[in-house]
Amino acid sequence: MQQVFHAKVSYGLLLLVVLSVLTCIAPLLTEAWEDWFWVLLVFTLLLEAFILHLFLFTRYTIVGDSLQVRSGWIRYPAIPIAQITLVKPTKSILSAPAPSFKRLAVCYNRYDELIVSPKQAQAFVAALQAINPNIKSEI
Repeated sequence: MQQVFHAKVSYGLLLLVVLSVLTCIAPLLTEAWEDWFWVLLVFTLLLEAFILHLFLFTRYTIVGDSLQVRSGWIRYPAIPIAQITLVKPTKSILSAPAPSFKRLAVCYNRYDELIVSPKQAQAFVAALQAINPNIKSEI
């Protein structure tokens, strides 16, 4: 059985990331760089498309007894649900497959954690707890 949970997207965070990339490239569009305009434009558009792809195609899939995370083309190592001990809200700003400000830390093993942001957080935790009832939730 497979359950897919799509990531919640904070459009404010997406706007912040897109504008920061555009702001960094803007000074290069002066007369000194006019010969490079098309190269910079193509590079910026490709970078923005990659970021948008990561934001819109992040999902968390429960397959059998493991949690698989995919963000765009990036696949994270599967986490055995039996090793998950705690799911709690976090305000961490670390880079993670969580394109939202409303994030959850999935704690597993002794010191490992993965930060996620499923749209349906309660259903996500319930699905994990259905496989491993020992998972504690602080949601």
